[in-house]
Amino acid sequence: MSARGHVLIIDHDARRTGTLKKNLTNNGYSVGSAENRKDALASIPDREPNLVLITTSLPDTTPSAISLIKFPGFYFL
Repeated sequence: MSARGHVLIIDHDARRTGTLKKNLTNNGYSVGSAENRKDALASIPDREPNLVLITTSLPDTTPSAISLIKFPGFYFL
């Protein structure tokens, strides 16, 4: 069975990431994760996500800088 889509979770909270991963994979999505902005950007060439879930409290990013994270072809709301 192929995945419904690929979701990238960017969050430094391992417990929250684990819960999201479990729920998404149980519903047919493939899931990648990164603990910080640098790792998230590095993971894009491996598998371009259809959806990015990002926390607003990343240790290496201020909330106002979230929109500065550049993903080709993505829009942040």
